[in-house]
Amino acid sequence: FYYCTSLESIHLPDSIVEIGADAFNGCVSLVQINIPKEITVINDRTFLGCNAITELQLPQNLTCIGDNAFSQCAALKEIQIPQSVTSIGEGAFSACREITSLEFPDGVTVLGKSVIANCIKLESIRIPSHITEIPEGFASGCKSLKDVEFMGDVTVIGEHAFSQCSSL
Repeated sequence: FYYCTSLESIHLPDSIVEIGADAFNGCVSLVQINIPKEITVINDRTFLGCNAITELQLPQNLTCIGDNAFSQCAALKEIQIPQSVTSIGEGAFSACREITSLEFPDGVTVLGKSVIANCIKLESIRIPSHITEIPEGFASGCKSLKDVEFMGDVTVIGEHAFSQCSSL
């Protein structure tokens, strides 16, 4: 479905256990999609640039969100990351301009660079206790960010992690 720019809706059968990288990349008209419950990994760039999606239900068995998986989903307002997720890749939610808050699950141990960069309406984030390093460019460009809650002992804050966060 790569760059199927007229695709608006798709219902995937529950028999699907994997969705490949770039599967829906550039589907700018995609508004509605179900992600089958057996999916454990959202691969790299799977939904990159899906500008029309406003919300997604992620499967409860999900463990990994790949690099740029939801990057540039400009209309995405809300996403609940399941507690089962342990790894979130580089730029996974970058440039999701409508998200206002995001809570990373307690089980997350790996956050990629620039994971929420340029989420310009993001006002608050909660960083779980298992995260000890805030990666490079983590929330750079999040102009509305007012509240960052660290639940554990952060030992490293990467370069430009909170640059251009003018509301902090």
